Formats: sequence, C-alpha cells, structure tokens
Amino acid sequence: MNKKVCSFTGHRIIENPYEVKEKLKKVLKELIEDGYSEFYNGGAIGFDFLSAITVIELKKEYDIKLNLILPCKNQDIKWNNYNKKIYRYIIDNCDSLEYISEEYNNFCMHQRNRALCERCDLLVAYLKRNYGGTYYTVEYAKKTGKRLINIT
Repeated sequence: MNKKVCSFTGHRIIENPYEVKEKLKKVLKELIEDGYSEFYNGGAIGFDFLSAITVIELKKEYDIKLNLILPCKNQDIKWNNYNKKIYRYIIDNCDSLEYISEEYNNFCMHQRNRALCERCDLLVAYLKRNYGGTYYTVEYAKKTGKRLINIT
C-alpha cells in the first residue's frame, strides 16, 4: 500500500490561532484515520509552526511522521528568541530534516514551497489572500493535480 502524504502551507499571520488549531486538529485526525501518515512542513513562522506543533502533539496518539523541508540552514537568523525556541522545538521533534540551500538566496523559499507540493498527495493550507507565497503554492498544487483543503 502506498503512503498517503500531506504537506502544509499558510500565512505567517493567523487570525484566531486557537480556532484555526482546533479546525486543523480535527482535519488531521480525519486524514490520519483515512491513512495519511507522512506530513511535510516548511518550518516558517505562522501556519507552518502551528501545523508542525499539531502534528508533534498527534504523534503521541498516532504512528505518523513529521518531515521538514527547510529553505536554508540559517532561516531563523533574524527571528526573535521566542520564535527561535519554537523552531528548535519543531526541529528537535521531527522525523527527518532536509535543507534546500546552505544559505538564504532569492530562490530557496520558492523551491521549498515547490518541494512541499511535489512530495504530497494533499496540501492543507491556511489561505486568505490571493497573492504571496502561500497563494502561489496553492496555485502550483492545483496545477499539479493535488488535493487541497483550506483551513480558513
């Protein structure tokens, strides 16, 4: 049986994060019951953090994996200490870690987003705007025939 794989994309700013997390947790439990066991995440502030932490929590109940595809090794260089701490927690609790680039460049975020789409069968998004990286990632996923769930 083939593995069912899910990736995440979303905005950095989340309106009503507790409500979004509850919706996300419900959707993820349904996906896990449907056989999804691999979850890919890009490790950015915002929805990526929220979805990664939710998967880490669900790993206590289910046999699932959190795989990180990060744009570069120094992604967190300009982040505040609070966000760096969350980022470190996510890295410490993931099952695999892959970097697109050694250091930040003009293409690493875009390449990370494409890699997340290319690895999955289903993209779970938090999309509220028709522009920006999340929008383009969702459009790429649609163009490549991926199933999409928008948590908004």
